[in-house]
Amino acid sequence: MRRRLVTSPFLALCAVVSAAFPHAALADGVTEARARKLQAQAMNQYLLVNVDLRSAEVALLHALVVCGANNCNRKLMAALNLDMGTVLATQLGRSGDAVTAFANALRLDPSIKPDLIFSNASIVAAFAKAQRQVASHP
Repeated sequence: MRRRLVTSPFLALCAVVSAAFPHAALADGVTEARARKLQAQAMNQYLLVNVDLRSAEVALLHALVVCGANNCNRKLMAALNLDMGTVLATQLGRSGDAVTAFANALRLDPSIKPDLIFSNASIVAAFAKAQRQVASHP
């Protein structure tokens, strides 16, 4: 339970930071490359190979911190939030956090969709709830 209390406020902070600033004009290529490397590590190594959800979550949180308020473009921030939602939806008891992450992704890029490679019933349900949430409170 302690882990959830630590990450949930952090996800909320990432949501506020990522939605509050325009990313395209201030994006930093070096920072984006670092964030993409962390994203690939999280999704490929931790999620697909080792099924280490906690390490995947930590790598994605690190990528979001690296991007900060304005170092990455909106598409990358949306992708990071989408992947975070995917990881959180896969963990038991984390569907609320997953919905938050998916909603953040949708606010940054309304056309974003979950990767079919990782899709399962929990991800589909959390993403659908996030879509309804964003539609009712853009």
